[in-house]
Amino acid sequence: MDKVEKDEEREHRITMEAIVDCYGPEERLSGWYCYLDDRLAFPFKARCTKEHLVSPLREGDEVEAIGMADIDDCGNRMFVVVEWMDRSMGVPLSQVA
Repeated sequence: MDKVEKDEEREHRITMEAIVDCYGPEERLSGWYCYLDDRLAFPFKARCTKEHLVSPLREGDEVEAIGMADIDDCGNRMFVVVEWMDRSMGVPLSQVA
């Protein structure tokens, strides 16, 4: 995952809104998933910013994100469902912007 500069305001918001009552990794995953699902405005156009081994997208590919992938498919990172080349698939959220 890409390194992002630490932002104290963002860190506080994540702690207080996304994972405030979470005690273990599964609860943090669920809290973070719900936080993103509530706040991302689907559908939206996006562009692949980085190639990932688990995704066929190449840098610069344009997609339309249509929703969050099922939480059971997320594992240790968040996935969104995108439409690309006449099909729907899950890709890491960190791959598109």
